[in-house]
Amino acid sequence: MIALETRYGFRIDIRVAGHADEPALDDIIAAATLAADREGGTGEVAISILPDHKGKGIGWTLLDHVAREARGWGIGRLQSIESRDNRAAIALEREMGFSARAVEGDPALVLLERVV
Repeated sequence: MIALETRYGFRIDIRVAGHADEPALDDIIAAATLAADREGGTGEVAISILPDHKGKGIGWTLLDHVAREARGWGIGRLQSIESRDNRAAIALEREMGFSARAVEGDPALVLLERVV
């Protein structure tokens, strides 16, 4: 995990190399980023997983870890913006307690939020 303090806030980056099923894999197969302003009220989370590694619990694990880190940094709410077509990500986030609503002005996007 890499934690960076930026001029306007902070960002936490998490990268996953390998997987229990493929311990010799050295390539990064997933990444998560948490970004927030200095006040720390709301953080935005983004997770990306290579297609061949989706459906193995990596997204769930990363999102759970990001939520715990957010609490540790004093962030009270997480947000994620997803394409309406990304049904798997929306389902995962809703399963983890995120509520979903339309992004005003862009019918192709969904805003997901959760109190941490």
